[in-house]
This record gives sequence, C-alpha cells and structure tokens, in this order.
Amino acid sequence: LSIKNKHEFKTLLNQENIVENRRTSTIIWLTTFKDPFIPGEIEDLLDEGQFNLDIEVIAGSNKDEGILYFIAQLQDPTQWEYWGPYFNTIGPKLLFNIADESEITDKDIENAHKLLNYYVGSVDDINEEHKEGMIKMFTDASFLFGIHNGIRYLLKHGVTVYQYLLTYQGEYSLSNLFQVPTVGVCHADDLLYIFGPVFGNDMPLKVRKYKK
Repeated sequence: LSIKNKHEFKTLLNQENIVENRRTSTIIWLTTFKDPFIPGEIEDLLDEGQFNLDIEVIAGSNKDEGILYFIAQLQDPTQWEYWGPYFNTIGPKLLFNIADESEITDKDIENAHKLLNYYVGSVDDINEEHKEGMIKMFTDASFLFGIHNGIRYLLKHGVTVYQYLLTYQGEYSLSNLFQVPTVGVCHADDLLYIFGPVFGNDMPLKVRKYKK
C-alpha cells in the first residue's frame, strides 16, 4: 500500500465503504484496498496463525465504549426520536457492520431486535431513559465482541495476551471534545493516561497522593 499524501488518502477513503451519518453517530468501516498489504481476511489469518507468533499483546477497552455512537443524543436528547423509526436499518448496520443497506436481511433485522430486547426492551424504549442500555449494547457489539474474538485466536496459537478494562471515570473524556460532559468511560479515554497531549489538547490531569 502506497499513499503519497493526505489528499490521496482522503480520496481513497471516499471511494471505499465508509458510511457516516452524523445524526445517528453512524460510522461503518469496511475499507478495502486494491493492493492490500495484508494478504487475506484478518480473521482467517488469525485463525490460521499466519502472523508473528513470537509476540506479547496488550488488548483492552473502556467500560462505556458505546458512548461514541450516541454523541448526537447526548448533545440533544430529542435526537433519540430518530432511532426508533429507522432501527430496522440503523440497528443491523451498526451492530453487524453492514455498510450497504441493500445487504440487510430479515435475519439481520431479527437478530438486531433480539439484542435490543435483551439490552433495552423494545423500539419504544430507545430514549433518554434507556441510554445506558443502548451504550452497553454497542459497547459489547462494536468493541468487546471483536476484542474477545481476537484474543481467542491469539490464545489458540499460544500468544501471551494481557487484557485490561478501564472502569475509572476521570474528570476528562473524549466526549468533552463534542461539548458533552463526562458521563462514563468513553472510547479512547484510556489514551488520556498514556499520551499527553492527546486529541490535540493537554489535559491537566490531577495527581493524587496516597499515604503509605
């Protein structure tokens, strides 16, 4: 893969299957390259052990990764009303990473409703009152499923894996960049404690002193 400049990269992305809808905070990544630097499907390569096995891996996530999907609703709770009428489309696309609406099957819609029923209730329950259930559903579907699946393949081939889950809610959060108060442990919040500055801002993190 050879990309010479930012303009070329942006053009490439615009030609691929990246779907974005700001009202529903929808971003679906299905980018493919004509000259891939990865010689096959990622999951197949992991399953077959076609990667450097002499490694140790740190894999982790944050407690409320799904916040990332509901920035618009956290900014303006009235935006929840757009989810219900379009759940048969938005639900499968986001939960199962389906970029093309024409590829959604009746089974996809059925499974999306099963997940919704488990985490939230019904379509009528997609609202401010049940936002925690919605955030949990997308945390599990969009982040934890992939992480656990990847770890399973790594362990299958004897790779040492260190997994973490950040549950500490600090003063700052990625959501603050969208004028949303800190409401949980959002996607990328762990980076605040690793890099500085991060997200283009230098967060003045407080240091607590503990007595021995």
